[in-house]
Amino acid sequence: MYNGLMRVQNKYFVFAALTLVNLLFIILVIIYTYKQAMIVIEWEMASGFDAAGFYIYRSEQYDGPYILLNTGIMPAGEDPFASTRYRYEDKDVFPGNTYHYIVEEVNTQGATFRNDPLTAICTLDYVSAFLIWAIFMVFSGSIAFLALRSARTAVENNGSV
Repeated sequence: MYNGLMRVQNKYFVFAALTLVNLLFIILVIIYTYKQAMIVIEWEMASGFDAAGFYIYRSEQYDGPYILLNTGIMPAGEDPFASTRYRYEDKDVFPGNTYHYIVEEVNTQGATFRNDPLTAICTLDYVSAFLIWAIFMVFSGSIAFLALRSARTAVENNGSV
């Protein structure tokens, strides 16, 4: 009887350990998904004849205050007569928050021109969210299956759980 009871207790310990591992895994996946959140700002200039580069500013309020995001000037394209596409990735964002951006152009004489604020809402990638849900369901189902199988084996061997 003692050996049977010991096996049942060990199986409950395994079940508890698997549950803890499952929860830790889900927390890590959620943290990883939130760390992948970003807002991409893209713009194009037909020609940048007099452009030296750009500064990017962000605020959580439309009216500011705006903080400078890039530490140095983002250089303008090499060919001043060609159309150039620009891209800035803001990775210091949190899903669900709304952000406002200003792109400031600096010309070769040092004069600046600021565009009107652009508004963006940071969202999670739905594919990632679905994968998190699917992984959670698979692990939860596995743990439930192991727990039921352990309980059934214990009852068959000992007559009780």
